[in-house]
Amino acid sequence: MDRRRGVESIFGIGGGLTSKEFERNLDIARDYSQRNKPDQALPYILKALEDPYNLEASIEFSAYAPNAAERIKTLEEAAERGKRILLQKLGPKAFDDDGDSVGHFWGLLETRPYMRVLNALLEMYFQANETAKSADMGIEMLRLCPGDNMGIRSKLGSALIRDGRYGDALSFAQAWSTKSTMDTGMPPKRGGTLFKKPTNKALSAAEEERLSDRWSSGELMHTAALASFKLFGDCELLRQYLRIASKVNPYILVRILGNIRRPNTLLLIRVASRSFLIFGVFS
Repeated sequence: MDRRRGVESIFGIGGGLTSKEFERNLDIARDYSQRNKPDQALPYILKALEDPYNLEASIEFSAYAPNAAERIKTLEEAAERGKRILLQKLGPKAFDDDGDSVGHFWGLLETRPYMRVLNALLEMYFQANETAKSADMGIEMLRLCPGDNMGIRSKLGSALIRDGRYGDALSFAQAWSTKSTMDTGMPPKRGGTLFKKPTNKALSAAEEERLSDRWSSGELMHTAALASFKLFGDCELLRQYLRIASKVNPYILVRILGNIRRPNTLLLIRVASRSFLIFGVFS
């Protein structure tokens, strides 16, 4: 999420965690980047980095790294710094399950820059084929914020499948596609990461129809289809998930029918100076 368009546009990055001066430098850098002028942006990014609380600047700076390993290193250092900041701001139990913060991290403005760093790391781990780390990062983010304000559920299934965790991937997809979760908007416990043994029981006609009407379940249904095949082979549940997926997001199925192979590298969308990954389930 562009923080300028949310509540942080009023209260500042992280609710004022970053000083106005260094936030202004970051804004100037982003404006240059959006105009495809990375050389002009860099001095302002470096200036913004002088504020240790400006984690956003580290995300921007990581785009200048010469390779994925260096970019990951920059982001990991930012994540470590962000964790120290939050322990200082929120107290020693900030990351403990029995503390006051875990479970609604995104609702605390101070945590948002840190969460965005974790999201960038999740994506870079996936791009670098460090799928176990990518999956673990997604699981941690959903532990901190099971309401999933950042849309991690659209990415975690792919990471789990690439890491060979087919049972967890199917459990995850099934947890988020229950009627109670989809009707009420209340997330499953721990954001669906309390993985259980998934069921291979075929859906009822009513369940298949219900899931086919929900556009937001596209990524989850493709994850469920592929995980079902890996676990159970050609079965009725797989066929149902494929039918559902073809209705809510036919793009991937069209590519499969066209015999278009999965690319060796993930498709990147270039936004300003940053690259964002499109997560699919060509896994």
